[in-house]
Amino acid sequence: VSTNSWSNKHADFGNAWYNDHYFHYGYFIFSAAVVGRKDLAWLQKWKEPVLHLVRDIANPSATDSQYTQFRHKDWFCGHSWASGLFQFFSGRNQESTSEAVNAWYGIYLFGLALQDDRMRDLGRLLLATEIRSSWRYWQIDDANDIYPSPFHENKVATIVWSTKADRSTWFGSNVEYTFGIQMLPFTPMSEELLRPVWIKDSMHVWWEAAQSAAEQWRAFLLMSYALIEPEDAWNRVNVLKLYDNGNTRANTLYWIATRMPPLDSHVDETMPDGGVTPAAVQQGSNTGTYMSSPFSSVP
Repeated sequence: VSTNSWSNKHADFGNAWYNDHYFHYGYFIFSAAVVGRKDLAWLQKWKEPVLHLVRDIANPSATDSQYTQFRHKDWFCGHSWASGLFQFFSGRNQESTSEAVNAWYGIYLFGLALQDDRMRDLGRLLLATEIRSSWRYWQIDDANDIYPSPFHENKVATIVWSTKADRSTWFGSNVEYTFGIQMLPFTPMSEELLRPVWIKDSMHVWWEAAQSAAEQWRAFLLMSYALIEPEDAWNRVNVLKLYDNGNTRANTLYWIATRMPPLDSHVDETMPDGGVTPAAVQQGSNTGTYMSSPFSSVP
């Protein structure tokens, strides 16, 4: 746990009380996998510390004396629970399905980097169940039969509890928050989690926010919009100046460009601030790109 939370149980999102561990540690595991894949010396140096993070959030062993077994995962429901030792009247809860997916994706990738088939497959299992549950309980498309009206019209269940569902986030009820927290961070696995049918069916709810919200949040909404209208999304993100700490201009442009069919590469001087066109990002490609791992691309 973090040292900040030793004297304050609410510090670092309740880290000392085992709150949100997989949300946060998933970023470290993902990053370690990507770096370690190309730098084996670095991987060997930091392997054991990273494995402690993996064991903390997804320890498969019932005999590990240091870490509980599957701290966050609910195998009956299929999804995870973020709350640690904090008690709530409505039971356990999970807000960001996309950060949960990022954590399990990180374990899958770390298994690949280590050439550890068991860890790789553990990540795959955690991923598959989390994504299916996210589709079912968080992403409310028109065909969803879980939530009755008027909640159904929200098109997203932002926080799912043991006994209820909320539209608002822990930090506010803005539409860009309620949808964006189910989208970030954008990685190759996002194309598995974010279904175009959900983006299309919910667009009338979040579209205004995609034009007027803070640019950091607009980027996430427009990246999702690229699943259904990539060319328009490209033009719209090219005017953005600010990006969330977990996102970059390069990541945004690459994501949107790889939603599109390939074009002849060139730089369009008419784009805002000399922005590049999708074709320039896809330079050298002669086929659409589908990525299941940042380590390689599969046509």
